[in-house]
Amino acid sequence: MSRLPFPEVSHLTSVKIDGISPAPDEVISIKEELREKFGRYGEIGDVYIPRDRNFAFVRFVNKRDAEDAVDGMDGKKIGGREVTVGLSMQAKKMPEEYPEHRRPGAGGGRDDRRSRSRGRRDDSGDRDRRRRRRDDSRGRRRRA
Repeated sequence: MSRLPFPEVSHLTSVKIDGISPAPDEVISIKEELREKFGRYGEIGDVYIPRDRNFAFVRFVNKRDAEDAVDGMDGKKIGGREVTVGLSMQAKKMPEEYPEHRRPGAGGGRDDRRSRSRGRRDDSGDRDRRRRRRDDSRGRRRRA
């Protein structure tokens, strides 16, 4: 399944909706509900629900419409849950603005150097190397 390219949103005004945490099978219906309810306030350019988060963004073409939506929708219910609504104060980052290891879709945000298992691992060689390095640096400071 290929993803669509990210929409151009820099010209839109973002409204952040806190308190939304849809199950994977509810995402489409919640997006539709957001479009329906927030669309009453003006033209919507984009609706975005990040995975594994409890918020969403509705992006309006007109800033005044976004402000009206904040006033009208704060405290209302979406997906059966009461939501908190406010203007987003942080500009949307495009994928190329994220550091390579934190870019959405690049390794799932996990540090690849760390072990994925919580089981016991033998890292005594690493520990010995760190201890030698620390001891070497201490010795240099004393001699200087």
